Formats: sequence, C-alpha cells, structure tokens
Amino acid sequence: MELTEVWEHYERATESLAVAYDEVRRCGSGSGSFWGMTPAELSDAFAALRVELDHQTNMMLAASVERTLQLDLAARASRRNKELWRRFRALRDGAPSGRPTAEDLLDLWRELSGKVKLIGQYKQFLKHRHWLAHGRYWTCKCGYHGIDPAVARDLATGVLMLPTP
Repeated sequence: MELTEVWEHYERATESLAVAYDEVRRCGSGSGSFWGMTPAELSDAFAALRVELDHQTNMMLAASVERTLQLDLAARASRRNKELWRRFRALRDGAPSGRPTAEDLLDLWRELSGKVKLIGQYKQFLKHRHWLAHGRYWTCKCGYHGIDPAVARDLATGVLMLPTP
C-alpha cells in the first residue's frame, strides 16, 4: 500500500471507531463483546481499540516505506547516480534474500545524502515497528513507544521525499 492509502484507511477506521463508540454508548451494549460493560469499561475498551489501530497503522506506514525503498531506490540510483547504483547492487548481492534490509538501505541513503538526523529518527521508528511486528515481548526503548500515527506519517513522508544524492 502507498502511504496515502494507509493514511486513508487510518482516517476511516478512526472515524468508524468514534461512530461505534457513540452508538454503543447511546444505545447500550445489548449484545456482543461490550455486553454488560460500565461506561468506564466501555471507554477503556474503545481506547484500547484505538491504541491497537495506531500500532497497526504505524506498522503499515513502515511497510509502505520499506516497499518504496526496495522498489524505487534501484530505479532512482541506476538513472541518476552510478555510485549509488554500485553501492545498492553490493547491498542487494550481499543480502541472503537478495533484498537488503530497510536499515541497510537507509544507512546507504544517510551516507550518500548526508541527511543524518532525519534518517536516524526514522531508523529509531523502525525499532518501534520491529517491536510491534515481533510480538512486543521485550521492552521497547526506541523512544517512539506510543507514537502518534500522524507523526509517523510525517517522518515516513520526509524519508520518501529525500532527493536522490
């Protein structure tokens, strides 16, 4: 999915959660998983759904950036910069799967573009993505725990808007 598609899904899902919360609160939870909840429990349940939606959206934003890095970097490199193309091929050929990791691609981009701060911030966000994707069984110390998806989207957009070095 493209970043815009991920974001549109997030906005629709957020709106749907708000409508569902208002409806259940207004009409009562006559059946289903909200049956018998107090107003406070209902509020907590919907807050937990929103946190999970935020986590899922952050994972999808990161996946979208990785997709773009994998598909687009080679095309941009081969057209514009022989050194970038040579370095990208070396990464690709040295990767066990034939696909360099997002971190390896970002390291190359940081080195050649000089955009140390932005790429460093995004790499920290990727640690949060890994924590989410691998079961959340360790304490995430990346500094992005609970990151708002709008902040993650802006960070991802910033990385994808970097000019080719």
